[in-house]
Amino acid sequence: MRFRTFSSGSDGNSALVWQSGTYILIDAGISLRRITKSLAECGITPDKLSAVLITHEHRDHIGGLDMLHKHYPDIPLYMSCGTARAIGLDDAECGFSGTLVIGDLLAGAFETSHDSEQSYGFTFSDGKRKLAYATDLGKVTAAVQNAVLGAHMAFLESNHDSRMLRSGPYPYALKRRIAGDSGHLSNDDAADFAALLAANGTEQISLAHLSHENNAPQIALDTVVSRLNCYGYRDTAVDVAPRWDLSNIYEV
Repeated sequence: MRFRTFSSGSDGNSALVWQSGTYILIDAGISLRRITKSLAECGITPDKLSAVLITHEHRDHIGGLDMLHKHYPDIPLYMSCGTARAIGLDDAECGFSGTLVIGDLLAGAFETSHDSEQSYGFTFSDGKRKLAYATDLGKVTAAVQNAVLGAHMAFLESNHDSRMLRSGPYPYALKRRIAGDSGHLSNDDAADFAALLAANGTEQISLAHLSHENNAPQIALDTVVSRLNCYGYRDTAVDVAPRWDLSNIYEV
């Protein structure tokens, strides 16, 4: 199973997971042009997509979905029923919960704590290896923990440095929203969860959805790696997903 991010941040999110001839796009928060160009870097065209999975209805996750669906209406769309209704789609057709077989992969959905109608994180498995995609987390709930533990690779939100957020230029109400239980995960909270993941066998962690104003890649990386080292988990590979550029291709 392979995984690659196309963009990760408040300006747009999209990624691809694939195995053999199965290609699943996660979120379409960038333009169709960028999605098409990014897919080409992975050797495919949009019509080869097996499915598109959407985490929630915020613009940075669905900005390119209308054009993608308009030009490629036969690609199946899947998301929570709440997200489908928020977008204006038929939840009977694209809403799902639990697990879903898509080609050679088993996709699992779990609810996350975020200020949207019904946000999801996803897990993917080829029967041997497991990838977890967990962003836009106000907090690590029991549902998130139960779904993500045991993943060989975790794509994990590390949105903000708490001190940078507190002293930054955002209005107080926005700061409260970001730091709240329905907002975004801080570096420290991501570090705590990363240590728990490492204790349960996670080999790779890619830090995701970093704030441009309230975080920096090196700060997020140092926070998480320091926590892992503190607990003795020095073999867990950690990196930061690029904000705009394509990531490396991960072999899960």
